[in-house]
Amino acid sequence: MKYLSFLLVLTLTGCSLFQKPVPVAPKWPDAVTELREKCPDLQTIEGDKVAVTEFLKAVVKNYTLYYECSLKNDNWNKWYDEQKKIYEQATSKK
Repeated sequence: MKYLSFLLVLTLTGCSLFQKPVPVAPKWPDAVTELREKCPDLQTIEGDKVAVTEFLKAVVKNYTLYYECSLKNDNWNKWYDEQKKIYEQATSKK
C-alpha cells in the first residue's frame, strides 16, 4: 500500500519535483508618452531686417521653451532609463 501511494503521488506531481521553480518577475512599466516626447525645435528668425524687439522676443521665448522642456523631459528621461536598467539587471537570469 505504501508503494502504491508513493507511485500515485509521483504520478500526480510529474516532473515538477525535478525542475527549479520559475520566478515570475513583473515587466517594467512603460513610460507615459507625454513624458517621453523630445523637446520642440526652437524658434528661428527669418528675414534680412529684423527689429530688435522681435529678436529679443524670440530669444526670450527660446530660453523659456528650452529650460522648461529641459527640466520637464530630459532629466526625467535620464532617471527613467537608469531605473529601468537597474531593474532589468536585478531581475535578469544570472
